Amino acid sequence: MSNCSDETPYSEEVFKDATPIRIAVYTIAPILAFFTTLIFIDSTVYVFEMIPNKSRRNKTIWVLLIYPTFTMCSVLALYIPRASLICKFASSIILAIAMYQFLKLMMDYYGGRQAMLTILQDSRISLNTLPVLCCFVCLPKGPLTERKLRILRRLVMQVGIVCPIVYFITCILWIDDKYNPGVLDPKEPFIYLSTASITSTIIAMQALSIVFMASRKPLVKYNITAKYITVQNALLFGNVQSIALNMLAAYEVIPCREPYPNRSRAEVIHNFLIVVEFFVLGLMARIFFRRRQGNLEKLIDSTMEKAEIDLDEKDIDMCMNKEKMEEEHVVKAGYLNGIDNKALDESDVITTNGNTVTTKC
Repeated sequence: MSNCSDETPYSEEVFKDATPIRIAVYTIAPILAFFTTLIFIDSTVYVFEMIPNKSRRNKTIWVLLIYPTFTMCSVLALYIPRASLICKFASSIILAIAMYQFLKLMMDYYGGRQAMLTILQDSRISLNTLPVLCCFVCLPKGPLTERKLRILRRLVMQVGIVCPIVYFITCILWIDDKYNPGVLDPKEPFIYLSTASITSTIIAMQALSIVFMASRKPLVKYNITAKYITVQNALLFGNVQSIALNMLAAYEVIPCREPYPNRSRAEVIHNFLIVVEFFVLGLMARIFFRRRQGNLEKLIDSTMEKAEIDLDEKDIDMCMNKEKMEEEHVVKAGYLNGIDNKALDESDVITTNGNTVTTKC
């Protein structure tokens, strides 16, 4: 294979005449992937043991599954460059499912869909949020209705359909030698498939961002901001980073080096960055998802409990006021009828002129 051909190298060519930098990359990547997997196993065991709610437990594990999946797929793509598209296809499916599970997890923190609508019914939901609609400051604010929530859920869900289909078509075209990554030519499928993937990703990020911005204050004790950052960055690094590097390689910003052509070298850079990035994101996810605080209670339960406590305090105050008024009434009645005030301390029930007065509440 020539130095700058478009042919993707085979696995045996990767380790032929390897340079120290390449050896370091192929040594560090599996080590980081191993530790990312250990972090996931530790977090999963903790979640199974400490979170009794099965629904919340499953959603949390789906989100945590993003990081070992991407790191392991990227390591495989490093060692077997021709499997890169298949690895992306597999990881995109997990990412899409995990994104939707994270949206459902936010709803579960409220206590369910209806509880979320109840708590946010008086809030004004802003649509001009990152990454795109922030430019449109004139967008109106309004309450979160059931119809709007249903639309937002479907906008997040669509990435789980669009991106896997895009990668599946990409794999088929690549096998038939019809797919050239990074080539911005109307005759090439890369521009259309990349546009579909990026558009779907941005739409999902936008919908998730709207729900997050509405939930940032109500769910502050659930560390929702940190959790959202880990999921959002996983979506950004997983879908957009590869396309950007492929475009740089197509215009030879990333030069070719034996045994990698431009595009294969861009994939190597992308996969190694994914291993490092998702190791860091996996550590962050472990810190904020692997804890009992914010994973046992629901917001609607906490609100109801606080309301019940306030109601009990009001009942106690009313009872004390009623007891005080009745005691004053008995004292006055006893004074008028010549009753010894000592009886007030010895009995809770006093009869005056045939009328019984109870001093207990």
